[in-house]
Order: sequence, then C-alpha cells, then structure tokens
Amino acid sequence: TKGLVVYPGVIKKHIIEDNFFADRHRLMFKIKSGFRIKDLRINWTGKYQYSIFDPSEHNWNNVKSSNKIRNRFQLKYKDTSFKFYPYVYSEIFIPIDQYSRNFLKTEAYRLSGGIEYELIKDNILELFFVFENEFDAVNSQYFIYGLSYSYNF
Repeated sequence: TKGLVVYPGVIKKHIIEDNFFADRHRLMFKIKSGFRIKDLRINWTGKYQYSIFDPSEHNWNNVKSSNKIRNRFQLKYKDTSFKFYPYVYSEIFIPIDQYSRNFLKTEAYRLSGGIEYELIKDNILELFFVFENEFDAVNSQYFIYGLSYSYNF
C-alpha cells in the first residue's frame, strides 16, 4: 500500500447468539498504510467502528450500541512468481464509549493466520484461522476457521 488509504463501509450481519439469530449493523471508517521490504508486506489498519445490535428478537427497547477503535498489524509474504501468499495478523479492540467499563483499555484481541491463493488475476481463494479473546466476558474465546473467495475490481 502506498501512502494512506481511507475506506468508508457499512456491514449488516446475522450471528447466532443464545440459539437465535441476532442482527448486527456496523458503520466504519478505515485507514490503511504499509510498506514493502522485497516480498514482505507490512501493513497497519486503523478502524473506527460504530455498532448497533439487538440482543433480544427485534425489541427496540433493548438495542445497544458501541464505539470502538480497532488496530491491526499484518505481515504478508507476496512473491508474485508464486501464487500462494501466507499472512499473519494481530488486532486489538479498544472501546471509546465513556460509559464502558473498559473505556480506552484493550477489550479484546485477535490473532490470525492464513494463506491466499490467486486462482486467476483478481480472483482470490483464502483459507484462514482466527483466534479471538474478549476480556471480561463469559464466553470469551472464539475459534474461527474459514474459506473465502474474493474478486477485486
């Protein structure tokens, strides 16, 4: 990544929580920067995230929101003569809501690794693993495995 790149974004997702689906809506702004040392890419991504979620089957009296700052540091090996690109990253989540008991303290972290494979130009298949740990939570550790496909315009 050359220079500084800014991305706005909106995400709506459904998660399974307490045996039912819960909606999560996010508005985010992302800033990304990085540099290369030969085939090694070192990136930093900073993200502001505003989340709205409904923990109880669409009862608007129970809607909660949160504001977070997320910082991600990533190392990625990208040799263009080889179509496999391994990477690792770490990410921390810092709440910026004044009413949060973790105000300006690390609330959670993620560690991840994976490998991207370029099928053909701009078509990427990715296999990944994510470990997430939330502090001060009852079910605080998550293990996420995944396979994703992406197309870059």
